[in-house]
Amino acid sequence: MPKLYYKERIGVGLEIGVQSSQGEPNDQRGVWTCRVKLERISKQISLKIPYKDGLPENKEQATRKAWSFYEEFRVAQATGGKLAGGEESDYIHLLFNKFLEEAEEWAELNKTRKRFKIQGGRGNSYWNTRKYEATERIYRLHIKEYICEVLDKRGSTSKSPSIKTITQRDWDRYSEWLERERSELSSETHLKIITEVNHFYHWAYNHREEYVDSVPTIRRVSLGGVEGARERMRKEISPEDYRNIIQYTRNKYRDKTNSTIVRDYAYLFHLYILILANTGIRPPTGGNKNTLMRWEDLELTQEGSEYLLYREEKGHKYYATVLPSAKTYIDELRAFYRKHNVDTTAGFVFVHPYTGSFSEGRKGVRIKGEPIFSFRKQWDRMREDLGLIEPKSSGRLKQSEAITFSSLRAWYITQRLYSRGGVDIEKLARAVGSSVKQIEIRYLRIDKNRQHEFLAVGSYDNSDKRRRYDELGYYIGHEE
Repeated sequence: MPKLYYKERIGVGLEIGVQSSQGEPNDQRGVWTCRVKLERISKQISLKIPYKDGLPENKEQATRKAWSFYEEFRVAQATGGKLAGGEESDYIHLLFNKFLEEAEEWAELNKTRKRFKIQGGRGNSYWNTRKYEATERIYRLHIKEYICEVLDKRGSTSKSPSIKTITQRDWDRYSEWLERERSELSSETHLKIITEVNHFYHWAYNHREEYVDSVPTIRRVSLGGVEGARERMRKEISPEDYRNIIQYTRNKYRDKTNSTIVRDYAYLFHLYILILANTGIRPPTGGNKNTLMRWEDLELTQEGSEYLLYREEKGHKYYATVLPSAKTYIDELRAFYRKHNVDTTAGFVFVHPYTGSFSEGRKGVRIKGEPIFSFRKQWDRMREDLGLIEPKSSGRLKQSEAITFSSLRAWYITQRLYSRGGVDIEKLARAVGSSVKQIEIRYLRIDKNRQHEFLAVGSYDNSDKRRRYDELGYYIGHEE
């Protein structure tokens, strides 16, 4: 058998290690492998999980997969090649493992050409690495316990019952179990968990082995109607918060004690916030290129004074209206990248202006022209510095209690609703990829006593005012 590096015995008759044909494994080479040694079985099996040095969760993933192989062999040996209670491998925990293996493979294949859709998902939903990791995490944290410890095994000696013996009533009880055992999670998170079970069953139904002949309808938790929607709405940014955020980020890139590289990235973060707050688009999702802004999606209006930004979000296709002030920020972003010899005619809007290693303590290398997926680290630091969020030690905040990037979208919508000239809600809904109903439920809470406060810092047309720059050419606002 090929040599295993970092070999470790994790059970009687079960070892894991890393196989590499090019010497000692590292982040570029090596794959987790297991060895199963039972009375009549001795096999070495590739787990098809790339080795990642120093990541405990990487080893934990390999360990879980090794145990699933071990259990399958052990049961097959005890029953003469068949799994007790049904056909070989039709126990639901083994099928979930198989489903996740195929999803991981589909995500990898979709990197070159999109072919594998999420069965039971939206029409244009394809597997990708981020989606696979989210599905695997939901299964590990919120589904596995129910199918392995709560469901009646109906005489099975395996970890879970055969999928053919699980009834509609079993899954109805799952919703109740989630509400009881995962009460700290929001209703929307409960729905996401149930959706993953639905995806799994669609996979099992459409599989060539035809593991099931129907897909159960799992009772979905209530979102609480209008009141529930308002309670879940992202925390609103107040005018004072907005002023502080803009001033804080401006001070960061104007701080002469920092290096030019640090100041440049702070400048990009500042412009990122201003553009989100003045377009109303849903914040790009880190790791998902499909949600990132692209230069070719920006179109000038016939007058040439405003941009329209084409977006595809959550099944909506629309043109976001870019306010006159945001056109200034986009123009300044173009000027910044041209100064760094980065193309601004096509490709991603926010990209790295430099090539080189990240700062100490962060793995990886940034490549000039490659997309910046997220400014989350800067955002979290800013929230703590401005007192907009409690320190991490205080625990996770509810969605309605935390100011997030999505709060900038809420700020844009609120500004339009509070505008002096009034607003056509139907047009506003189309311009932000939403619906009139959602606008009315989540945002239309007009309080006449608050209108002036919001309008004082609302968007304005600064096209007739001269722009101001500092000694390094950073845009720092307009003349009064």
